[in-house]
Amino acid sequence: MTAVKKTVLVLGATGRQGGATVRHLLAQGWGVRAFTRDTNQAAVQALQQAGAEVVQGDNEDRASLETAMQGVYGVFSIQAYRGNEVQQGKNIADTAKAAGIQHFIYTSVQNAEDLARVGGEANKWEIEQYIWALGLPATILRPAFFMETLITPRTDVPSDTSPDPSLSLSSQM
Repeated sequence: MTAVKKTVLVLGATGRQGGATVRHLLAQGWGVRAFTRDTNQAAVQALQQAGAEVVQGDNEDRASLETAMQGVYGVFSIQAYRGNEVQQGKNIADTAKAAGIQHFIYTSVQNAEDLARVGGEANKWEIEQYIWALGLPATILRPAFFMETLITPRTDVPSDTSPDPSLSLSSQM
């Protein structure tokens, strides 16, 4: 009797977090469906060679999300903080709920609620609250620091916030 390999859809699969997630899941024996806007990137070929199934789509296109989520166990969701982040996050969460996803992982940011409270960027906090309101079985990751910040510091974070330098994790199952 063979075990059925569970598959996780990884959004942002060609980015740093998404790519690392794909590599880790594959190394642990999970099936991976990598979601990308542009299948012609060199990073896509590397994902395919590593064993990931690559699908093309866009976080703002509900139909491509529905197709990508068919038959998957879980979803790793990450969106850039620019653009239509809130709408993308809600599209992804709604689609995951409709698809009956068993575990939803969302990458937010440390102290998301504090940033929203003091007038900072509230997008990720809004998405977190939306995920919980949907009742998705979810884990929310709250990394405290991104290496990119050393190169290009974010200027939209209010100066009166003092983040805890640890990693926050919020899970509701």
